[in-house]
Amino acid sequence: VIAEDLPHQRPEPVNALIYNTRRPPFDDRRVREALEYVFSADWVNKTLFRGEYKRITSYFPNAYLAPGGPPDRNELTLLDPFRKPLPPEVFGQPWQPPPTGGDDRMRANLRKADELLKKAGWVIVNGKRVRADDKSRVFRFEINISAPEDEKIALAFISGLQRLGIE
Repeated sequence: VIAEDLPHQRPEPVNALIYNTRRPPFDDRRVREALEYVFSADWVNKTLFRGEYKRITSYFPNAYLAPGGPPDRNELTLLDPFRKPLPPEVFGQPWQPPPTGGDDRMRANLRKADELLKKAGWVIVNGKRVRADDKSRVFRFEINISAPEDEKIALAFISGLQRLGIE
C-alpha cells in the first residue's frame, strides 16, 4: 500500500476573511495589508488543523485563473491601459502571504502591521488604536462567521488584533 496525495487540479472553495473594501477602514490598502500580517496562519494550521491546510494565494485556488507568475504578454496587453491607477505590484510576481511561523517572525509581522497602520493614520493612544486626526474614532470591527467551527479561526485572529490595539 502506498499512501500519497494526488493533485486533483479541481478548483477549490475559498475559505478566507473578506473585508468590505468600500467602507472605512478597509478602503485603505495599507490597513488590509497590515491585517494580513496580524493573522498567524502557520500557528492556526499547525494547532487547529494538524498541518493539513495550505494557505491560498488567490481567490481562485487550484484553478487556471490563479496567477502562476508575473503577467504574460496577453495579460499585459489588457493591463497596460490601466497601469497608472494600478499598484506596481500588479505587474510583478503574484502576491504571497507573509510568513508567520515562529514567535520571532510574528513579532516582526506585528511591527510591520503597526508601521502600516501608522502610515494609514491609525495610532495607539492609551492602548487603543485610534485615528490620528480624530482620537474619538477607535479602530473596531465585527467579524461575521458562517459556521460555528470558524469561531476558533476568528478567535486566533482577534488575539493578534488585540495586540495592536484593535477591537
